[in-house]
Amino acid sequence: MNRTFYNILGFLSVIAAISLLLQIREILATRPPENLSLFYGGTALLVGVCIVIAIFCFFPKSHPYTLRIIGAIGLISTIYYLYDAFRTQNFFQLGTALLFWLPGSIYLIAKGKITDS
Repeated sequence: MNRTFYNILGFLSVIAAISLLLQIREILATRPPENLSLFYGGTALLVGVCIVIAIFCFFPKSHPYTLRIIGAIGLISTIYYLYDAFRTQNFFQLGTALLFWLPGSIYLIAKGKITDS
């Protein structure tokens, strides 16, 4: 992939982190006070992942790591989706997860690049 794609991905990651930070007040108003530490931890983790992806995107030698992080996020999300689908017995989009997201995520983790060329 070319450098422009990585710059766009890095810029969008920074925008996502800023958006998460700007929405904290509105989200806090709807959360019960019992789970605030979980909310703060999850938000910090998401913002941290966005910032790490952005930093990796802006430095060309780190592009394989960026794609592996994206693949790991996809793999974790797919595993959670599969767990949730079996827990709630909602199998509507199970095929998409198993046929598209899971192999794509594993490929990104293993190869660290989009194509073989």
